Amino acid sequence: MRKILYLAKKEVYLLKKSIILITVILAVFLASFMGIFSVRLNFIDGFLQTLDETNYTFYSVAYGANFQDVKKICGEKLYACEIYGLTDSATMISSNGKVFNTYYRDSNGKSFMFNGAFVSLNNITKSKFSTADGTLISGEWLDGDGEIVLEKYVAGMLEVSLGDIITIKDYDFTVKGIYDGDMVEPDYFFSYYFYISGETETQSSNVKIITSDATSAYSAYKKLAGKGYHTAACERAYNYFSMISPVEITLNTVAAIILSVIVVIIYTLLMVFYRQRKQFICLLKILGADNFTSAGVYFVIIFGILLLSVSLGTALGLAFNAYFINLCTSIFELPFTLNFNFLVPVISLLISCLIAVAVCIVSAIKTKNATLANEIRCE
Repeated sequence: MRKILYLAKKEVYLLKKSIILITVILAVFLASFMGIFSVRLNFIDGFLQTLDETNYTFYSVAYGANFQDVKKICGEKLYACEIYGLTDSATMISSNGKVFNTYYRDSNGKSFMFNGAFVSLNNITKSKFSTADGTLISGEWLDGDGEIVLEKYVAGMLEVSLGDIITIKDYDFTVKGIYDGDMVEPDYFFSYYFYISGETETQSSNVKIITSDATSAYSAYKKLAGKGYHTAACERAYNYFSMISPVEITLNTVAAIILSVIVVIIYTLLMVFYRQRKQFICLLKILGADNFTSAGVYFVIIFGILLLSVSLGTALGLAFNAYFINLCTSIFELPFTLNFNFLVPVISLLISCLIAVAVCIVSAIKTKNATLANEIRCE
């Protein structure tokens, strides 16, 4: 090892101009790579955390989906399923003969909608209902199949009380509770006029998954989109969610291109050394140096160049990172936080060293003694 370091020191002195030029070029490309790579690593999490700071409730929705299939894909969530004819544009008939249409127009042409939601009675749903216990006028929230809870206006129009039966689209539901919609803290879940539970048709329904954080909403959105569902999200997040994937692909592509350029630079660096120092390499071979020694000399030099380039590139990478973050801020109109991941320089150095090792091995295999001897004779 001491012999390799000694020879490397001599070579650095002779090749200093080439080393300085290549170090500068490599530092610029490494800085670009580290800046983009750092943004890529933190982009989605940082983006969603920024959305979370708005303190909004979020949702993702799958249109024309099978409710049971969606639950298998997304797991236990807070669901509000909208089914045409059952919760949307439904005709409700009470046991006393009263009829109420959830969608109608008055004589002036004004539309009125009193849509409901079909829910899944899991722990999350029951916990959500419990937050609105104070709004119940009578009864309680859903806790079993075949039940319905009504907003007071709808209950008044149907003239029903607890225990009465309401028929919707050939399904019978027992009135479990009545609540005051004016007292409910409005959000995406408590925006309906009635809630039903039980075994009903779930084909061709719009399944809304409601979450308190953007991360869960985006996860559901991505899973559903990946399964081929026509998906959407709440107005505050949909435009952002639909843009995350293209930006992610763009960052991956740019990072891959820059990494390819870095590979070419490292390969060119070795070829420059080979062309400039082929007589010296030939003498090492003739004097009995093995492939490990000849390749090791230049790998030590390259490692030093990479270490210096990564150090310089880290400083420039912070500037590139700030530029990309500001660009994201202007595109998405959200206050992104500058967050340079300092694992990136370490990862960049490791990747560069692996590339250098691979190139050195290939170069050492190609530089056979006979070939070198032939080249020096030609000189």
